[in-house]
Amino acid sequence: MGSLGEVEPSAPRGSLCREDSGINFTSILSSYVQHLERERAQLPSSKAQTCHNAAEKSNIVALCNKVIAMTMDPEMYLFTTSLQFHFCSCLKTAVDLRVHEHIPRHGVIAVQQLAEAVGADEKLLRRIMRMLVNKSIFAEPEPGYYAHTPVSLVICAPNMPDLLSHRLEDGFRAASRHAEALAKLQYRDPNAEDVLGFQLAFSTTKNYWDYVEEDDPECGQRFSKAMRAVTVNKLGDLPKLYPFNKLANDGGLIVDVGGGMGQVAQSILSHWPGLGLKCIVQDKFASKSGTTHPDLEMQSYDFFSPQPVKGMETNPSTAAVLYDIDMMCLYGGKERTLSEWDKLLKTADQRLEIKNVFRSPNQVSGILEIQLCCD
Repeated sequence: MGSLGEVEPSAPRGSLCREDSGINFTSILSSYVQHLERERAQLPSSKAQTCHNAAEKSNIVALCNKVIAMTMDPEMYLFTTSLQFHFCSCLKTAVDLRVHEHIPRHGVIAVQQLAEAVGADEKLLRRIMRMLVNKSIFAEPEPGYYAHTPVSLVICAPNMPDLLSHRLEDGFRAASRHAEALAKLQYRDPNAEDVLGFQLAFSTTKNYWDYVEEDDPECGQRFSKAMRAVTVNKLGDLPKLYPFNKLANDGGLIVDVGGGMGQVAQSILSHWPGLGLKCIVQDKFASKSGTTHPDLEMQSYDFFSPQPVKGMETNPSTAAVLYDIDMMCLYGGKERTLSEWDKLLKTADQRLEIKNVFRSPNQVSGILEIQLCCD
């Protein structure tokens, strides 16, 4: 379980000096601004967002982080970094209070009015919002008045509160016991059968999937909704990554194992209409009530069980991309490089081979085309 990750070679110790960072930062930033000007796009600001030239934006962010680390006092940098869990706690509180719903999309709201609307003590709310304003989640254009930013408006998107609650509840609690779990494993790389941070935090011997199905089904439904909001799997790009139209010649059947609530399948069917494609979405928490497309079938299925759909020649899917550490402490999973995916496939069947890799410049996820090679 994981995404198609890339491992970047680390820079030699001492190779990054302040002068080199400044030159690289200026060069990349200049190139990025020129790109925006050519595209007549809005320059980045606290009031606008763009998705142009993702590679250059990523480089700028990486260099900014290095500049911050070199600029701050080393002791203070380490101290503030070690306290980031307090930010997560404040964000979780704001999501639970649904602060984002009570701030007008255009304009401001006074802290007294906001506190009354969410049912929180005014002094407490000020302290919570101070942290979130500091991290540019919300804005405070005037003392005691709060407004949305492009970041906080994301929280207003459908299912985004579910995603944040999953990360800040399940993930946060599991991460708090992650170091303890690794110590119990004597610091070997964990797998799905080990006792992970999740089991320690939730006082269970079950894995995540069995726990949410048997002990906390509401949590399982929240996870399914959360997957709708995972923005790294941009649904607009995904149907274009792979030539799904060619599958019509082989019967047109697509089976999305672990497909959540069918959002990926519906996106594929909508992008390739009239070709006779049919999708079966298999997931533990599949709900037929969520089906809105006539060629989409939802099946409740545990992917550790024998596959009920026979005769499949092609089974394209995309993995939900979660951070490597997040996957390790919750599920015993990991992000994988291409060579690691190949090794994993060979453990299942030596005849499985990666035929092709489909990537998008706008997202970090991709599609692996895998075939069974017969001698």
